[in-house]
Amino acid sequence: MEFCIYKDIDGFAKKALPYLEADEVKNNLGLGILISLMTANSKADNPPFMAIIENNDGIQMVMLRTPPHNLILIGQHESPVLDYTIDALASACPVIPGVIGAVPLVNQFSAKWARKTGCTVEDEMKQRIYKLEKVNLRPTPSGSLRRAGRSDTPLVTTWVKNFWAEAIGSEMVGDYLKLAKRLITNGSLYIWDDGKPLSMAAATRPTSNGIVVNGVYTPPEHRGQGYATACVQELSKQLLTQYSFCSLYTDLANPTSNSIYMKIGYTPVCDSAVYRFVTERKDI
Repeated sequence: MEFCIYKDIDGFAKKALPYLEADEVKNNLGLGILISLMTANSKADNPPFMAIIENNDGIQMVMLRTPPHNLILIGQHESPVLDYTIDALASACPVIPGVIGAVPLVNQFSAKWARKTGCTVEDEMKQRIYKLEKVNLRPTPSGSLRRAGRSDTPLVTTWVKNFWAEAIGSEMVGDYLKLAKRLITNGSLYIWDDGKPLSMAAATRPTSNGIVVNGVYTPPEHRGQGYATACVQELSKQLLTQYSFCSLYTDLANPTSNSIYMKIGYTPVCDSAVYRFVTERKDI
C-alpha cells in the first residue's frame, strides 16, 4: 500500500474525485467540500490536509480535513487497510480534533486511533444520511418558499447561531454574520414565509448529480405547525428540477426530524458518526 499526501488541490481531485463520485450520496460531505475547494477563488488561510491510500486494487482510503474541522474519512474498514491508515496518519498528522464518516469505518478507526495515540474518544453525534429522488407531496400550512434576501440578514444571523447551538451543540468556529451573508449572497438559503419568516433551509454542496439540504431551522415559537416540513418539501421539489437527487444528514437523537424527512420521501442510505478526540483534559 502507498500513502500519499497532496499539497495541490487539483492533483488530489484528479485522483479522489472519480472515487468519491462513485457514491455521491454516501460521500456527499467530502465530495462537496472538495468541489468547493476546487472552485474557491482564493487560497484558504489554513491549507487542507489531503491524503490517499491505494494499492494494486486502487484507492482504499481518502482523507480530507479543512482546519480547524474534523477529518473526513472515506474508504474501506477492513483491518489491513485501516491498520495501515492509522500508522500512516499517526506519523503524518498525530493530532486531529475528531473524525466524521460512515459507520462502521469511523467506529473502528476511532477505537484504533485511541489505542495508537492515547487520546480519549467522545461520541459527538450519531447521524443518518438520506436520499430523495421524488417528493411525497403533503399538505402544507399557509405561506410560500422564497429565497432569503439582504433584508433578512439580521434574522438569519440569529437563526444560524441558534441552529448551530441546537444541532451541533457547540460554538461555531467562525463568524455567524459572515456565514449568513454568504448563504444569502450565493442564493442558497430559503425561507418559508407567511407574512413573516417562519422557517429556513439551505441548499449546499452541489455535486454532479445531487445537492444537500441542510441548515433546517424553525424558532421554538413557530414549531409544531408544519413550517419546517413545508420548507424542506418545497425546497426539495424545486431542487429536483435541477438535480437527480437531494440528500441530507439527520441527528439520530432527533426522531421528529427523521420522521418528517421520511414522510416527504427521503430514504435512509447509511449511518454516519462524529467522534471527538481529546488529547488533554483539564478538570476545573
